[in-house]
Amino acid sequence: MRILKFATSQEAWEGINEYFITKEERILEKGGVRYGALLVAYDTYIEIFRGWVDPEFDFNRLFNYKIQKWRGLVNNYINFEYLDIVRSQVLEKEFKNNNNYNISYLFDNTHAHGKGCLLSCTFSRRPKYGEPILIVSVRASEIVKRLIFDFLLLQRMSEYVYGEDQKVSIKIYFPHMFASAETLAVYNLHKPIHELVRGIELRPFQEKILDKLAEYKGANLDSIKYKVHLRAAKVIQGKQNGGHLFAKDCVF
Repeated sequence: MRILKFATSQEAWEGINEYFITKEERILEKGGVRYGALLVAYDTYIEIFRGWVDPEFDFNRLFNYKIQKWRGLVNNYINFEYLDIVRSQVLEKEFKNNNNYNISYLFDNTHAHGKGCLLSCTFSRRPKYGEPILIVSVRASEIVKRLIFDFLLLQRMSEYVYGEDQKVSIKIYFPHMFASAETLAVYNLHKPIHELVRGIELRPFQEKILDKLAEYKGANLDSIKYKVHLRAAKVIQGKQNGGHLFAKDCVF
């Protein structure tokens, strides 16, 4: 199993994306596979010491996401009646200073087009462990666009249950995580990909990312027929519409 540790949720998102961008050979050595422009890693365990995404992180700038995308995520996965029951159980334990509990929330998947990637979130305290823990189970994760959106959802859940001032760590097991060269090219808006791969021997997947980045920078948008590719080309060219969608705007 691959074990990765990060200080915050945002650093985890950055680290995982950069791992895919620079460590194709390592991923394949540990049982991962590459299907053309798609790279898949299996059995990855992530520890995050603080659930936090920069409030100024702009989902529209990187992914052309609107507020409806966030509302759709919340409406698909969060049943507030059920979450309120879990919250009351957790707060009862907290009020009694109980330092050993595990109370689970099972994610909804109410949309007909929902992928059911998030399965469960256990609110936990352990003896000799300073802060609460979210122990999360997922089916699979697309690491570029959806992963940081899911990280923010987990942060909002912890804030809803424990309050915004309570530090909460996160532990997640990913049986399956993946990214395509087309979507990873978008990461260039966050950090220049050419700088990330400077000095390393380029493998086929890195070459595909750089090819897609160059292609989308000069592409005629009207000639791109696949929606996911068009979205990537739009943001790389700075032609996304709808203003900003900052993480601080994405609340329950």
